Amino acid sequence: MLATICQAREQPGLAHFQKGVELRDHGKQAEALKEFREAARVNSGLPFVHREVGLILLGQRDFAAAAEAFRRAARQDAADWESRYNLALSLANASREEEAIREIQSVLKARPDWGQAHFGLGHIYAGQRRGQEAEKAFRKAVSLDPTLFRAYFELGKHLEERGDRDGAIEAYSAGLRLSPDSSAVRFRLATLLRQSGRHAEAAREFASVRQISDARGRGEQAALAYQQGLALLKRGDSAGAVVEFKRGLELRPDFPELRSALAEAYEQEAIADEERGDPAAAVEKFRLALEMAPTAETANHVGVLLAKGGRLDEAIQSFRQALALQPGYPSAEMNLRQALELKKSAR
Repeated sequence: MLATICQAREQPGLAHFQKGVELRDHGKQAEALKEFREAARVNSGLPFVHREVGLILLGQRDFAAAAEAFRRAARQDAADWESRYNLALSLANASREEEAIREIQSVLKARPDWGQAHFGLGHIYAGQRRGQEAEKAFRKAVSLDPTLFRAYFELGKHLEERGDRDGAIEAYSAGLRLSPDSSAVRFRLATLLRQSGRHAEAAREFASVRQISDARGRGEQAALAYQQGLALLKRGDSAGAVVEFKRGLELRPDFPELRSALAEAYEQEAIADEERGDPAAAVEKFRLALEMAPTAETANHVGVLLAKGGRLDEAIQSFRQALALQPGYPSAEMNLRQALELKKSAR
């Protein structure tokens, strides 16, 4: 994409295209679509602009309009295989299956070893209830590209529907090796294992489904706590933010964003304590921040507060911690040297 932009730098409409890319990357799909369409209006000869229009429309499930956008991109660049593939899928979803099949078969004549295109063909056949052709296409897809999780999933569903329980189990198991957190595949596999009398294996799979579901639920609650904490922090309520961030970490201790946010909240509390003239309380809050997200600057500041309070041994440890985090940090080096000299002269 970068090379395409560079090549088109002087072409009319590019400014709108670049603005559209920025909006798209920030999740503003509707605004991005307006910019891409304006770029296409100013200069209809930019295939990558039509492709971006098609991708947004495809995401909005406006399949007929998406198909036209991808067709414009493909007309201008016949080797734009992604646009031609997406054109076929858009046509299929717009209930124009025969056109879709002709398009994807045309792609496969040029690129017979493209596993993704075989998967797309299988997907269209499956929608038409052409089971044998769908199975053949899915098997071809995974033979060419063993990383195609969706192809294994769709193959498993097809085999399950036709009563090939063992074949479906094999396909679902292969898919799970690629995407072990897919609860949909794992549930189908567990059901088939139970139907096959493999109760111990089925029980393990059902237990995994519950664990995945619970983890996702905790993740959603942790994300909510994170957002609520950020809102409180923005309003200056650092104590309330601490409560929310800690709640989020209890749910999902593996979220680094929560640890960083909690460190920031502790630091805001520590600064408030320091401004109120309570350095001892500030030190404790800064230390909590260091546990969440250690930084040389904070460790050095803690050392300064400790030294001012006459706690030289602890101050020296803090300065050394700062230097371990950032070797050569000038302020920490100077403070450590002075603290060591003070300790030596006090003996």
